[in-house]
Amino acid sequence: MCTLRYRPLLPLGLLLVAALGAFGWLDAAAMPLPRLLLPAAAFLCYAAAGLSATRAGTSHGTSIALIWVIAVLARLVLLPLPPELSDDIYRYLWDGHVLTQGINPYAH
Repeated sequence: MCTLRYRPLLPLGLLLVAALGAFGWLDAAAMPLPRLLLPAAAFLCYAAAGLSATRAGTSHGTSIALIWVIAVLARLVLLPLPPELSDDIYRYLWDGHVLTQGINPYAH
């Protein structure tokens, strides 16, 4: 399945997904320090996995498939959570709803 040079991708990817999941589900007010350290840990896993993939070469089909699976998992973990920094998505949804009614949302 994975040769020795591709093995770091799996544990680093799983740590990345775990750090993102823990970051999303921790309460910011109750645990401010872990909420600061978890994104840093996720970034370190991401950077180490990227470095490992570039050093090993990503032409191997197994590593590319693994990268895609980890990328999808990283997004799925955070999908059910509300937006943290911006709630623009709700405005875009509302504009789309108004537009489907035949009204220009920017005309008013």
